[in-house]
Amino acid sequence: MSRTLTRRHERTPVLPQRVAPIAGETLNSYLARIAQANHLTVTEVLAVLPTWFSTKANNIDDRARHHMLAPAATQALHELAHLTSTTSAGLAHALPAFGTSESPVRATTACHRCTARLGIREPVPVHLPIHHKVCT
Repeated sequence: MSRTLTRRHERTPVLPQRVAPIAGETLNSYLARIAQANHLTVTEVLAVLPTWFSTKANNIDDRARHHMLAPAATQALHELAHLTSTTSAGLAHALPAFGTSESPVRATTACHRCTARLGIREPVPVHLPIHHKVCT
């Protein structure tokens, strides 16, 4: 690992409460759940993450692939994984903001039964493949 990455991880805190992402969850929703679980504001969470997250959070469609953000996506993914003590692969798979799938999706909320099993009471906005109509 490069020296700059090592120094960056020394400064980036690790949050005490882990929050698992929901498949297809929007980046704003995931950041809000991280903040809530750790008794922080979203602004405080964004302050310790790269500016890539602030830019994405201010964008209405977090699936949009802006050419200026693409080079920083991998580093941003690793920083979020470090902050949340989760794997980069798991985050990339669950969060469409990091995904490479260009298949058609629909905006909806996650299955309330699935989220209730995880202790989540509020609706979780997600982007699901258009052909997924029923939670399995």
